[in-house]
Amino acid sequence: ALLYWGVYPYFPIWGYTLVKDTLHYISVLLLVTVLIDLWGGKQEEKLRGYQIVLFLLSVLGIALARNDGRYVVVLSLLAALAAYRKYWKLYVGGICACALLVGGQNLYMSSHGLPQGEIREALSIPLQQTARYLREHFEELEPEELAVLQDCFDADLRQVGEVYDPEISDPVKELFARRPDKSLLKAYFQVWFKQFWKHPDTYVQAFLNKNYGYFYPNAHNYGIYLGVFAMGNTDHWSDGHLDLQFGITDPSVRHVLEHMLYLAEKMPVLGMVLSAGMQVYGLIGAVVWLLSKKKGRAAAVFVPDLCVLLICMASPVNAYLRYLMPVMATLPVKAAWCYLEREAGLNGGKTVG
Repeated sequence: ALLYWGVYPYFPIWGYTLVKDTLHYISVLLLVTVLIDLWGGKQEEKLRGYQIVLFLLSVLGIALARNDGRYVVVLSLLAALAAYRKYWKLYVGGICACALLVGGQNLYMSSHGLPQGEIREALSIPLQQTARYLREHFEELEPEELAVLQDCFDADLRQVGEVYDPEISDPVKELFARRPDKSLLKAYFQVWFKQFWKHPDTYVQAFLNKNYGYFYPNAHNYGIYLGVFAMGNTDHWSDGHLDLQFGITDPSVRHVLEHMLYLAEKMPVLGMVLSAGMQVYGLIGAVVWLLSKKKGRAAAVFVPDLCVLLICMASPVNAYLRYLMPVMATLPVKAAWCYLEREAGLNGGKTVG
């Protein structure tokens, strides 16, 4: 596990930038390992201080690093509560801490006149389906549909269909209204639902084209680079708001770091670790194996990973390793947890399941 996290190039290359995704995957990894520490082996009657501290750090880290982290926390702890109630006070405390954090953030933003995030960021799936519909069935649009969709998009509707990219929703999202009111959103989803019944195959194709890379091992990962190299191509970056100094200014050093990762991507067997599809199959395989052995409670440990996968499927990009990093980081933990459950079954004992 230490070789995987510390030497295999993907994690160190992301780690030296310490961006939000790095903090996010570390926090998810910490939550999973804390849950295993609580549920596996000798189970203490009372929680230890380090377990409480690490648990709260993981919960707050997940919620702080990414906006969608709050869903990972709540769903994971609800699953923990259903699977293993012994430490229910800890789980409830984690949910409350996350709620207080999110509530405090919203209160601070509203009191300082800071707007919430744009709703279109959460509409990647329906917007991709609408764009594909406009590209393939534009001539079938009814006048009422045209009027509603034209109000929703800040561009000619034919252009929406033209900019449609099956694997990334950003071009279409950029054309959608930034802050539509509730009535406009309601009208949009009425049209969206009506068009679904006309051509459900178009909607299914749009969904699959944006997500197949998370389930197809040979899919090419999104992006021309696998780590954050573009951020520091110069020794100084300032845009009037951020003023950053980069420690690694020698381009030859960055070149070596980048190509270490490309080398790992091409190595037999090891290169499979950098396949989004293989990582997802590893997760699904671990869950299915535990369920097949009637160890459903033990499978609850992987709910954070499953939440991350669902968020990836709703994200703007297909086969994006940056979004899948928490699932990748827990690979050694998944293997170890399944091994412990197997050994417990062979010896007639049990850990959780």
